[in-house]
Amino acid sequence: MRIRIEFQSTIRHREYDGLRLALLHPYLGTLDAASLSFADHQTFARRDADKGIGPGRDGYARIRDWHESGPPPWNGADLTGLRSAITHYIQIWAPAPSPEHSRPSLPTLPSARLASGRSR
Repeated sequence: MRIRIEFQSTIRHREYDGLRLALLHPYLGTLDAASLSFADHQTFARRDADKGIGPGRDGYARIRDWHESGPPPWNGADLTGLRSAITHYIQIWAPAPSPEHSRPSLPTLPSARLASGRSR
């Protein structure tokens, strides 16, 4: 299985307000999908505070990929919240294997010894 992560589009061309995660099975296709918004994960909180942009204002918690030159639109993003959410999502679908030493061991039987001498 694979996880595809892509920008989540808004109604505007080349404007994004989060990430979309999709769990892909090689034969069955998309098994699950989740949306992670930049606003919910405080991705651009510092950038927006510096610009005086708050919730409900144009450009809040969004990136726009409208210009070919200049810094990338995600420049200055705090990815801590998104990284944590993605890690949690992955752990739900692919939990870490349990350590081998924590399994109860089965009793072993003594090995059979060949008796010396004649066979019947």
